[in-house]
Amino acid sequence: MNKNDYIWGTENVKGFFCTLRKVLLYLKHLKYFRMNKTEFISAVAEKAGVTKVDTKAVVDAMVSVVAEQMKKGEKIAILGFGTFSVAERAKREGFNPRTKEKIKIPARKVVKFKPGSDLDITKKK
Repeated sequence: MNKNDYIWGTENVKGFFCTLRKVLLYLKHLKYFRMNKTEFISAVAEKAGVTKVDTKAVVDAMVSVVAEQMKKGEKIAILGFGTFSVAERAKREGFNPRTKEKIKIPARKVVKFKPGSDLDITKKK
């Protein structure tokens, strides 16, 4: 894998899922979210009154569209939910925790998520 694959290829999509995972883990840590993808699809299907098959198709399509836009470097704002964006991390120097050897960490693009106002858990209802 070369450096450009990491920035523009599959690693960027992995970055999106990594960011989404961080958001979900954060919400889980706050005890607001305790479900996997299957449970999420079931909950959405029940709330929307549609089949799980249709809901799964919509969820998969949404994730696919978000990943495609992140590859392009676009910003996606979903009103009330949050904003996905791509940010650039500068190259930096780090170290290997085992050997304490200095290493150079290349510049890269990462996916960021900023929760919307409807996800603000500090607001009282």
